[in-house]
Amino acid sequence: MAADSVQYHLERMVPELEDLQERGFFSAAEIKSIVKQRTAHEYRIHRIIPLKSDFLRYIAFEENLERLRRKRKRRMGQEKEAASHGKPSDPFEQPQSSLSDYSIMRRIHGLYGKMLKKFSGDTLLWVQYFDWCSKVNSSKALGKNFAKAIQLHPTKPTFWVMAAAWEFEQNANMTSARVLLQRGLRINPESQKLWLEYFKLELLWIEKIKERRKVLFKDGVPGGATDPGQDDSKDESSEGVTVPQLQEEAHLSATSLERDPTVSSSTTQSSDTAALLKPTLTAMQQTLLNVLIPRAVYRNAIKTIPKDFDFRIAFLGIYKEFGAETLAGQEEVYESLREDFGDLPAAQSVLAERHVDGVDPTDPAFPAALKNAVQAFNIAVEQLPSPEMWERYADFLATSLSRVEEEHLTKYLTRLLLKTITNAHTHHLATERMYLTWAQHSAPLPVLQAALERLPGSAQLWISTISHSKDEAKQELYEKAIKAVQKDEQHVIWTTYLQSLTQDWAPPITPDSDAPDSFSSISDQFTKALSILSSTPHEDTILSLHLHFARAAGLGRLRSVYDRLIGTKTRSTSFYRMCIAMETEGAKRPVSVDMDMVARVRRLWEGALSSNVSNIDTWLDYIHFEMTVPKDFVRAVQLYWKATKCVSDQEEFVRRYEEMKGGL
Repeated sequence: MAADSVQYHLERMVPELEDLQERGFFSAAEIKSIVKQRTAHEYRIHRIIPLKSDFLRYIAFEENLERLRRKRKRRMGQEKEAASHGKPSDPFEQPQSSLSDYSIMRRIHGLYGKMLKKFSGDTLLWVQYFDWCSKVNSSKALGKNFAKAIQLHPTKPTFWVMAAAWEFEQNANMTSARVLLQRGLRINPESQKLWLEYFKLELLWIEKIKERRKVLFKDGVPGGATDPGQDDSKDESSEGVTVPQLQEEAHLSATSLERDPTVSSSTTQSSDTAALLKPTLTAMQQTLLNVLIPRAVYRNAIKTIPKDFDFRIAFLGIYKEFGAETLAGQEEVYESLREDFGDLPAAQSVLAERHVDGVDPTDPAFPAALKNAVQAFNIAVEQLPSPEMWERYADFLATSLSRVEEEHLTKYLTRLLLKTITNAHTHHLATERMYLTWAQHSAPLPVLQAALERLPGSAQLWISTISHSKDEAKQELYEKAIKAVQKDEQHVIWTTYLQSLTQDWAPPITPDSDAPDSFSSISDQFTKALSILSSTPHEDTILSLHLHFARAAGLGRLRSVYDRLIGTKTRSTSFYRMCIAMETEGAKRPVSVDMDMVARVRRLWEGALSSNVSNIDTWLDYIHFEMTVPKDFVRAVQLYWKATKCVSDQEEFVRRYEEMKGGL
């Protein structure tokens, strides 16, 4: 059955291949090679259980083939003038020259169609297809397949957004873009992405209208009712995304967004793009251009998703992207934050910082704006006396201090920052970050010692205290820190402590030197750290430090250390790889290979495989080692056959193995 299908598709390629050869794009030998490769790809995609990778490789082959055909066509002077303008031809349109000019592109579309039919649930494949269609300017395919993707995945906001963006940006059809996003929100009312994209779409539309009106009616003199460079009425009548009634929306009533009179007006003549480009606007049309619809979208969004602070901040961020003309909308967001999140420190911080938002520190208005922000923060810390509120106040002052250069402002902010942190400390509300900031602007050691009395479990405070202490006191402080710090932060102390021990260590000048060698005592500290941090995400960090320290002491000590570590516990693949990297460092340079090293590295590779026998990278690197260092090709082949039975993806392993062999 598969052979018949393959033969059928190959026979259909004959006219195209003949045309490619007749026009001189490919030689007879190249045509045979194309047939051979297409045959192999066809058999892969027609097997009982084809893989996504089968289709993707076939598509990649066809794309490279089309790229080569175009290149040779240009070189031979056969490229049509229309194609030289930078717009690829639409494969669904009538061919301009001959069969080979569009057959490869049509085949790629067909391959995508088959793949998406087989793997229709893979949203990433749909997105990849849309990206490719956009790149080759295949508008009809986009319109048709956006609708298909939405029908299959109506609860995936990505497809609604992509379809609406395409309608607005490519077809200049704002009405269709609105309808798509409104339908998407009817099915997915809790989707923040859809709300934010719809909000941004309305702002983009308003900005576009205003820019067009500036061009048409600059200096207040009407320049005409239409812009010859952009005919929106023509674009909006072009074929777009037509999504039929979906089962998911059949029993859904109109949302509050669709019932909103302001939003519903966006589909009437008063908000039509062409109508808004006339010399004289009605009162309703003038109001629409004053972010009326985006404000309505925001009100309905927070009504649907009322308890999400970050969601509202996202709207505020979008407003700010569009500048001062959205100040009325921004004020509405701020007011809603004050009403609904007045007891949240983050909201109070946003409300206070708004006074200096967008004001340059060199602007004469900055001191007054800063004063207003400081007053707002002072009220906030009185109403919400919490560590987070005080910390946000201190962070604001520290950020402002880093922005200003004027001497008086710098002194004022420094004094105010220290006063704020001192007040928080007095009320037992200062945080770790506040103490660290305080230490930067004052005598550090007394501040940090006072901080540790309040927050003895803070790893960062201990590290900062130790760094500002005398060398002879550091050992004792590290020991105190290890006992005081909470378990989930002990890795910070241990890492810093071990780094301080190893960075100053140097091996004895000669093996028989009388100078004391502290290698063993430092190794004992590593052992202690590993016993405490065993099976935590930070264990590999300590192991890496230990191995590098041992390697600096000599290869013999490195081997002694990793042998002992392997003997005490099953180690991870990354650990074995670190050992192998240190063992094989410079292994290709010597004339004769150290076979003792080879034997050790082989044992390490076997250990790496024992921790994850299905890892493709480990098998390939092991084989690569055998081919390049001892050059034992017999063993390399044995490893290859063993790997094919163990790896997670045999086909991927074989492909990468062939690539590796080709690069040797």
